[in-house]
Amino acid sequence: NEIILSMTAQQKRLFRERIRKLDKKIAPGFSNLFWSSKGVIDYFVTDTRKFGSEKRDEILEFNQRITKINEQCQKIANTLLIKIDSKVVYHESSFDNEQSEHRSFVKRQLMYANKEIIQEMKALYDIFKTDLQSNEIKREFWAF
Repeated sequence: NEIILSMTAQQKRLFRERIRKLDKKIAPGFSNLFWSSKGVIDYFVTDTRKFGSEKRDEILEFNQRITKINEQCQKIANTLLIKIDSKVVYHESSFDNEQSEHRSFVKRQLMYANKEIIQEMKALYDIFKTDLQSNEIKREFWAF
């Protein structure tokens, strides 16, 4: 419940198939099990807790990757493309040299951020690779 309550509506749609699998896994505990059968109960509880923990870890990984993507996007948004020191009177060649150095620095920063975003997006895709057989999850993933 804690996991589902912490999810956004879009995340719930993305993880719909996994939530259904989790519901199917725990459903026998609400109706079919005889709670007096110690061995069966121990197995059921252990198995469902493990399965639920795996799903929670997948959601946490998803959120961490989204956070990393957002951080890189913020870095890109905050990157200054021109560097001007208001206390300096530039001569033509010194200004050109300064800007050329700054452009090289910014280019490296932007390329690194781009690489990081692509890496995180590929990892997100890998999380949902098996679920993308469902048209609704595929549609939701690409809309995301």
